[in-house]
Order: sequence, then C-alpha cells, then structure tokens
Amino acid sequence: MLKWLATGLPHATTEHKVHWEDEEHFVLRADGDIIKEPNTVARVIAKAITPELTGVLPVEQGQVVQWQSWASETEDILGRAVELNTFLEGRSFLVGAAPTLADIQIYWALAKVVALSFPGPLGGSVALMRWFDQIQNCLRVGAFAMSHDVTHLPQLVPMHSIFKPVAMPVYDRSKGQERVGAAASAHEGGGTASKESKGEAAAKVKGARQGDGETGEKAASSDGKGNYHAQSQGEKSKKKEEPAPATETLGKGETAPTENPNALDIRVGRLVKVWPHPEAEKLYCEEIDCGEESGPRQIASGLRQFYSAASELEGRMVLVLANLKPRKLVGFASNGMVLCASNTEHTQVKLVEPPAHAKVGDRVVFPGFSTESMPLTPAQVQKKKVFEALAAGLKTDSQGRCMFKDETHPFWVAGREGCEAGAACTAPLPNAHVS
Repeated sequence: MLKWLATGLPHATTEHKVHWEDEEHFVLRADGDIIKEPNTVARVIAKAITPELTGVLPVEQGQVVQWQSWASETEDILGRAVELNTFLEGRSFLVGAAPTLADIQIYWALAKVVALSFPGPLGGSVALMRWFDQIQNCLRVGAFAMSHDVTHLPQLVPMHSIFKPVAMPVYDRSKGQERVGAAASAHEGGGTASKESKGEAAAKVKGARQGDGETGEKAASSDGKGNYHAQSQGEKSKKKEEPAPATETLGKGETAPTENPNALDIRVGRLVKVWPHPEAEKLYCEEIDCGEESGPRQIASGLRQFYSAASELEGRMVLVLANLKPRKLVGFASNGMVLCASNTEHTQVKLVEPPAHAKVGDRVVFPGFSTESMPLTPAQVQKKKVFEALAAGLKTDSQGRCMFKDETHPFWVAGREGCEAGAACTAPLPNAHVS
C-alpha cells in the first residue's frame, strides 16, 4: 500500500519535503526527520498529497489513527470483518463524509481475503461489500487515478454476483393494467418470461389491486421462494391494525444519549503495569486498576512514540473510558481506552489527569447533564455510536481544563465529606482534543 500511496508524492499539494530515505524498507524522510513506523509513514505521505485524507477535524484524525491500528491486526480477519459490516450499516465511509486513509488502509487489509473467499463467508455482509466495492472503484477513477499509479492496486473483485435484479410492476397504458417487468424473467429465463411466471405475476397484481376494495377477494402474496398464496381481506386488515414498533421517546428535560456525555463511563484508574507490545511498535500493553472486583483491566494504548519508557507511565493516575466493547489490538485483548489530549497534528499526546483528591474507581461526570440511567452499557454505546457522536465535544481549554463543549460541562470528579471539594480533570496540553 505504501508503494501505491507514494506514487502520488509528485502531485503533493503541501510544502512539506517528503521523499524516500530507503524505499525498499519503506523508510521516509519528512522535513529532515526519519520515519520508520508504517502507519506514521502512511499518514505523512497522505497528508503531503491531500491533507484531508488524514481527517479534517481533530476527532476525525484520531479516528483515522484508530482505524490504522485495526488494519494492522492480522488475527481473525474474517470475524472482525463481520463486526465491520455492522459498523458500516448506514455509513458510506469509515470516517467523515469522504474517503480517508482509514478507508484505503482497511480496504487494502481486506482485499486479499475478499478476493480469495468472495462470495463465500463475506458475501452476505452487504454493508461491508457495498463499502468495499465503492472504495476499490473510487481508487481507480477520478482524482486518485490521476495522481496515483493504479497498477499497484489490489486485484479488482467483481461484485455483480451479490446484486440480483428485482421484478417490478410496470403500468401498461394500452391495456389500462399493470404487468410484471421483464427484468426478472430475463434473469431467470434467458430473456423470455414463461406463461406460468407471467400468470403468477398477473395474479399477484390483480389480487393486490382488487383485495383492497372487494369483500371476499384474495390478494396473492409471496412466501419469499417464488411461491404465491392467497391472503384474505381479513388477514390484511389484521396486519394493518398491528401497532408500529415502539420508538425511544425522551421525557421533558431529557437529552438523547448521543448528546449526553454522562452516557460514557469514565473512571479514575491507576497504571499498575506497563510493557511494550511485542508485535506493535507504537503500542503499550497496560494493566489498569479501576477499582473493579474483577481486578485490573488490560488495555492497549498507542503511546510509545509519546512516552519512550514504560516507567514514565507506571503508577500514574489516568482516566479510562470503561464502557467500550473489548477488542483485540494486534492480538492483545484491550478492554477500554485511556483518555489523552492531543494537538491537531497528533504530534503531541498527553495523558488526561484526574484531580489530586481522586481515588481509583471514582467516576467522572459532566455537570448540566442528567445521570439518570447513565452510563450506558458497552453494547448500547456501540449500537448507538455514542462515543463517535460525543467525541467532537471532548477537549481542553486554554488552561488545559478538560470539558465537553464549554467550561460549564467539565470532566468533574466529586469531592468527599471531610475531604477536598470536587474538581475538574486536566491535561498539560491546552486547546487540545480529548480521546
């Protein structure tokens, strides 16, 4: 992928001086600095060519980095692809409203598996295959094709086999009635519809038209296998009377979970043990005590390029986002996320720090928002995409105080009786994004 990405460097739109120091081993020189870590190399190249590829907003830039970690994992690729299918339902791209490096890198990670197995295990993952087909064609046309060498792209996977033509009623003006379209008959019978199929379709259309207005008439309906059965007017009336599925309603003064930061379960934790991930250059593996009966959590964090020694982290108090679903990061089971502040370029990252009086297990809340029925479960957070919706509002002010949107909603740890008053969490990085 890096070789293909670098073919666009002659068309770079920024003033950054980027070129290969050692192309064979993918070592890059950018503005005089040597860069070896593959994901960082990819971001630097992409940003030099088209800055928007690494994300427009700070939250998007952070999400691109997270998806790069996802793409770097090689374990259980098919299982993780099924989870990705769920994430892509209702989405065109992984980050934002246009293709980013996240889409490119994950497409590349899946390309070989899809090419070898399609339409096997992944053929039924419609959202994933729709996204995959969109990205593989997007990289072959338009701006990408003009600036990059398409001969370096993975093999094009034909997706037409998962799309089936659907028969639709067509109004015949000459006869004043509906008839079935030719699409299905051409697909099934080589271009000529049989008398039987036409008869079934006509019965379906006629019954459907007459069943609404004549007592005793029956409308034909399909069982989903090409067989049609009669449906009485009474049966249709029962269906019409069935109540619509219940929808989530909000009481007076309540805020939707995707707008209420208290939906996030943020806990004070202590880094008990920290060690370098044996297979990922930028990851630390951590054991963090969050005061839970089950014992310390294991979490992987991309902090090695910002904290060079594990000893800089061990023993420190941190904030942990605890209601995320566990996931594997390069084979390491990670159960949560350590919150950090980062600048727009993601070149500076600092741990968010709880106030001095905070104890392990204390919960961070956001004044001004309801705590009733909060926080949500990990399954709810994933299904409603709560963190993605709230992430853009998590930040620090000019003094490094952490907040949601403005100073009236700080990351707050309550005080205790006979102890210090409550206080806000902070980070030694002002005007930063928190994630």
